[in-house]
Amino acid sequence: RIDLGQILGALEIRAEAWETTAAYARGEEIDPGVIVEEHSSAREAETIASDYRRIIDEIERQTT
Repeated sequence: RIDLGQILGALEIRAEAWETTAAYARGEEIDPGVIVEEHSSAREAETIASDYRRIIDEIERQTT
């Protein structure tokens, strides 16, 4: 159970990183200390963030 929590926490961090990257790519203001992921477009970053959210949701669904 602890390991699963660690995995979900790591996936959450990745999802947030890609959501922030998508915001940056759309021209939104972000915290100047944040490092964005390498990306080719806002759409790409949004898709990757969505993939992480889908994985998180699926793991949570399967563990309840």
